[in-house]
Amino acid sequence: MTTSTVASTPAGQNPPLAPLDLRIDERPADAHSYTFSALDGRLLASLLVLLDNRLATTRAELYYYDGTLDRSTRDAILRRARNIIGIDYHGGGGLNTPLAVSNAERQITISVDHMNGDPTYKAAPAYSLWKVAAAILAVSVFIIVLGLMVNAFRNREPEQASAPSVAAQPAPVGGVAARAVEAIPEIEADAPAGVDPASLQPNTNGLPPSVNADPGLALGGIALMGEGYNSYIRSLPGAEAGEAVGYLRPGDQATIIGGPTWLKGDSDTIVWWYVRSADGLVGWTPANTSTLTLLKAGP
Repeated sequence: MTTSTVASTPAGQNPPLAPLDLRIDERPADAHSYTFSALDGRLLASLLVLLDNRLATTRAELYYYDGTLDRSTRDAILRRARNIIGIDYHGGGGLNTPLAVSNAERQITISVDHMNGDPTYKAAPAYSLWKVAAAILAVSVFIIVLGLMVNAFRNREPEQASAPSVAAQPAPVGGVAARAVEAIPEIEADAPAGVDPASLQPNTNGLPPSVNADPGLALGGIALMGEGYNSYIRSLPGAEAGEAVGYLRPGDQATIIGGPTWLKGDSDTIVWWYVRSADGLVGWTPANTSTLTLLKAGP
């Protein structure tokens, strides 16, 4: 990077940059672009929503192209941009998406010549050596373990291989069997098909109680999503665990049918409940973040 000598600037102001005093960081990402135009076709603003490989938002940028816009028009564009981000997308960084708002100069159009004659981005694929080494090591370990298992099976003792089978005894009716049926927890009876009831049992993982989770939430109760927030419903508890099956919007209600499972957050214990939403979605959803209360006990 080149440097330049410039005159001192007043306190609180940044010194001017020389033509090459810039750092450019290439960060390839997917994005969606929206434009806001006047009825006469003038471009007023544009919204760029940056996405990760799960199509969750990472950040958004709103540019005003006309510095003469009145306040009401600017506010209307900002409200529409916030609605697009908040309703059409899942948040990537927690439950919120940062929106940068900038004023640009009046729009102009210039042509850029391509040195190679083909205006297509051609990023060279990069293969990290450590990833290749890790894959080779994993395959080697798998082969060794598989060989040991096959060898142990072949060398087991004849007595074990020819042990007589014991006929299954019919389950007794009444008595101990009846009491065992009566002792099945309600949480197991409500487990959806294909879900292990044991996975829905309460699990604190040895963590301290949550500060932000509503203590009124309980098995069999109603959870109400707070105003101004959206929250994922996932197949497993955890911000990155399992798959997203849907999400709760502000004011949505869901019935708690399992849990809770406590997981470690940034600065607070995150309480995950297994719920069934009003529209039939079933999965895990967080009652809080490290700084917010998301779910409240419903009526």
